[in-house]
Amino acid sequence: MQKEMNDSITKSNSDHELRMKQLKEQIDAAEKAIAEAVERNNEEEHRLRKEKNRTEKELAAKITQYDDDMRSKQQELNELTDNFNKENQEYSALKEYFDKVDADLARASDEEKILQSVAKRVEFGTYLLTHLLIHSLTTHLLP
Repeated sequence: MQKEMNDSITKSNSDHELRMKQLKEQIDAAEKAIAEAVERNNEEEHRLRKEKNRTEKELAAKITQYDDDMRSKQQELNELTDNFNKENQEYSALKEYFDKVDADLARASDEEKILQSVAKRVEFGTYLLTHLLIHSLTTHLLP
């Protein structure tokens, strides 16, 4: 019986060692898989961080370019507005001047028409007086 017990203990120890060896191999395989997964994840994280940094730099560059473009456009708009205001003032002054010139020309034209009308009346009056005088002279001188 003792031999059976010893055999049983030896078998149990042998089974236990085998089981421990199998578990140790499973643990080693799991640790290796975990280490590989951690390494892959670290590499992926590093790649993603690099990509994120590159994207952030590109975005910052585009934002800076946009800001520069907007400053340039605002300056251009300000210059155009200043030029417009200056030209608008010049236009107003010229319009006022030419409105006066047009008014003067219209008044001069009206005066010229009046003078022509008076000249025609004077001419017609002279014509009538001349004819009346001739008529009067001819009727009084001739019996």
